[in-house]
Formats: sequence, structure tokens, C-alpha cells
Amino acid sequence: MGYWEDLGNGVASVASTLGDVAEGVVEVFTETAENVVDGVADAVQDGTNEVTDWLASNGGPVVGAVAHVVGGVAVGVVEGVQDVLGDVLHIVNDVGGIVGSLLRGDLPRLVEELLNLVIDVADLGLDLLRIGTGGYVVAAIVDNFQRADLREFVHNLITERFADHPDLAAILARLNLDTAHWGLAVGARSHVMMLDTGPDGVAKTVRAMHTDGELDLYALAGLLSFDSFSFGRAWTLVRVIDFTGQPALLPVNRAVVARFLDGEDIRLQIFALTPAALHNDLRVARTAFARMGLRLDWNDEFDIPTLGRMTTHEITTPAEYRLNLAGQGRYFQDSGLKEASAPECPVVALAAFRYALNARGEEQYGQASGRELLEGRRADGCTTPRDRTDRCCALVDRTGGTGSGVIYRDFFPHYAARFVLAHEIGHYFGLCHFGHDGVQNLMFSIAGGSNPLDWGLWQYYLHSEPRFTHDDAKNAWRFVMDQMPDCLGRTPATPGGASQRTRVRV
Repeated sequence: MGYWEDLGNGVASVASTLGDVAEGVVEVFTETAENVVDGVADAVQDGTNEVTDWLASNGGPVVGAVAHVVGGVAVGVVEGVQDVLGDVLHIVNDVGGIVGSLLRGDLPRLVEELLNLVIDVADLGLDLLRIGTGGYVVAAIVDNFQRADLREFVHNLITERFADHPDLAAILARLNLDTAHWGLAVGARSHVMMLDTGPDGVAKTVRAMHTDGELDLYALAGLLSFDSFSFGRAWTLVRVIDFTGQPALLPVNRAVVARFLDGEDIRLQIFALTPAALHNDLRVARTAFARMGLRLDWNDEFDIPTLGRMTTHEITTPAEYRLNLAGQGRYFQDSGLKEASAPECPVVALAAFRYALNARGEEQYGQASGRELLEGRRADGCTTPRDRTDRCCALVDRTGGTGSGVIYRDFFPHYAARFVLAHEIGHYFGLCHFGHDGVQNLMFSIAGGSNPLDWGLWQYYLHSEPRFTHDDAKNAWRFVMDQMPDCLGRTPATPGGASQRTRVRV
């Protein structure tokens, strides 16, 4: 490097360090405060739901209906306050991001943070409107009735399918159907792709990928980059590993990256997601599936998301950095993420960097492997899973020695990206795109033929975010009963005549 480049990198490094410190302090404060708010709100809501469900189960139809309404009012008010406080904290976090971007001189990131601020201010306005017009209360009352209906549906479904099975009582006990916390505990294993330049040859590979434009190491580190105007970046992380093998205390800066690219022996670790982004994705998926009576038990949990530890999946080649989704199932098998002989539970999720373009020249958001999903007319004549209320033929398909699981990536805006993991796990539990018009549906997909406009958009007003529908919950449970009985803790042989792991061609 020349003198002026060294000087520029030194000045930029000092400024970026100040920006990182300022942004980090704000993030830790807002994340800690949001965790406290969520913890208090969840405790109040859970306690209210316990009382509501007990009265509904023991007080008869009239008392039950009154309990659902009164309990819904209480839960709706608490949820409204929780969301508004969360929105305010997100806005404060956006301001911290703006300050950090300015100090780093990172114009693309500055534009992103300004757009995030606009999105969060709009979200705050919508939530205030929902409070003022009673949207939270109406949504909570509807949720109460639907929760009770789904619980009864699941009880009847399991009792019917496993009527003569010796494990019926044990399966019902696992679901805790007599409590507000009822649901099937499903193991869920999260992995985040990571490039570690420590092993032989990886540093050379990363330098070559930067030179070839396959990646921009400065942009991945959230730093000012003169190599590309990287707008709309994923929330990625680059950190320095010191001589003890532990992450350095100070964040990476331009000078360190420049020295690494010039060949200096500096060990970097590059992650496809930041801990905060991963925490957001896991939390959204956990909440969405809990409403369906499927409780995802993630291996990675964070008290303070920014400081959280992530389970990583180490990669070493450009082909893994830009993974071909057409071979996802084989990759899961060969990489050891999930072998072809492994059961369907736990669910395995992998956060990736980038994907190879598909046949239409597009880079997808994510994919589920180990499933055959036929939609619309293609599903006509499908006999399994039975009794579905949608035109979706969903089957476990592990033929060819493939592992099953889901893969997803981050993108901008992160407000939308945080729903991709839940969407892909929806496919894993047998849900299709078909019949999910409107962005209020978690299974909505333009690429899958869904129309973003639909009469059901008023549901977005009720919930202010995409959700699985009540029918989605029932169809997911039908799929579990028919195709994933191992997730119940037992492996009944052909329960109720279901065609477990049967591949159907129509």
C-alpha cells in the first residue's frame, strides 16, 4: 500500500472504530431493554392465557366465550404496549446505526439505515392506529378462539390416528394440552455459514474471491468500500481472531482488512449473519410456529443478541459461498448437516451467504429440501396427507440419499428478510404457496405465483406482520401425523392408514 492509502485507511479505521463503539452501545441498550419489555409482556400474556384457557375448559360454552373476550382484551392491550415500545427502541437503534454509518463514512449503509428508520416509523404509526381503533384487542380475541379450536382439533386428530397405539397416552402427555403452553416441542438446529481464514489455503481463497469480485470483504465487514457500492447488504459479520484463538476485543477496521488483503498473516472469520440478525430470525420463526402448536426448540438463544454465540457451519470454497440450491439435499448429506438416514426431527436450518442463480436467472431467498410439494392442479389425485383443506400435495421425499432441512439468506430490507426462515420451515412442515395471496400470509411468494393484493390484507392490520393462517396450522398438523410421526417422540407404523414416507406421482 502507498503512503496516502495507508493514511486514508488509518483515518477511516479510527472513525469506523468510533462508529462501531457508538452503534454497539446503542444496540446493547436497545436489545437489553427490548428483552426486558418482551419478558414482562410475555409473562403477563401467558398468565392471562392460562386463566382464559382454564375457564374455557371448565366453565362451559358461555363462560368460555366470555373468558376468550375478556382475556383477549387484556392480552391485546399488553401486546399493543409491547409493540409500541419495541418500535420506539427500533427507532433509537436506527438512529445509532445512522450515527455509526456517518462516522464510518459508509454511504450505502447510511442509506439503508435511513430506509430502516422510515420503515420503523411507519410501523410505529400502524401500531398506534391499531391501538386507537381496537385492532390489537380484536386480533387477540380471534387468537383466543382459534387457539382453543386448534387445540381441540389436534387432540381429536391424534386420538383418531393413534387410537389403538400403545403410545397414545404418552404422545398426548407430551403436548400438555391442558395448559396455555400446549404444543409439540420440536428440536431445531441452527447453523450459520462461516469462512475462517486460519486453515491452510482459505486465506488465499478469500483474497482471490475479493479480487475476482465474488465478495467484497470491506462490505461484508460493514466498512466503507471503494471496491463496490454495496447497497442492500445482508447483515454479515467479520471479526479478527487474536493469537489466543479468541475474537479480538476491538471490531475489524479498514486497516486490518487492507493488511489482510495485502497478504499479512491475519486470521479473520466471516459469518453469513450477525448474532442480532440470527436472533431476530429465530425469534420470528419460534413465535410463528408456537401459534400453530409447534414449539421450535432452537440450539442458539441470546439474552443480549449482539453478544450472542452462533453455531457455525464452516465452508472453504467459492462453490459453498454461492451454493447451488439444486443440490441442497445432497449438500446437507455430504457436509454432515443432516444425513439421509437421519429422522425428520430435529429441523436443521442453515443461513447461507449467497446462492447460484436458478434457471430463470434469479437468486432465491431460501429453500426446503427433502420435500415434494405439488400445488394446484398438480396436486389433484394426491391421497396423502389426507383431509387437507388446501390444494397442496406435501410429501417427505428423501430419495437419492439426501438430507432434509431448510436454507435461507439475509437481504435488505431486513424487515422482510426476517420472515424467510419461518416461511421455509413452513414448507418443511408441508405448506405450499398456493392459496396464499396477500402479503399478510407467511407462505406468500411472488416467485410461487402469489398475488400481493388480496381481500385478506385487513389481517395485516390486525397483526402488523405476516402470519400462518388457522388452516395452515391444521394442515401442518395433518402433515406431521402423516409424514413425520418420528417428531412425536414415537414412530408408529402406518397410523390410521396414513402412507408414511410414500412418494406419490400424479
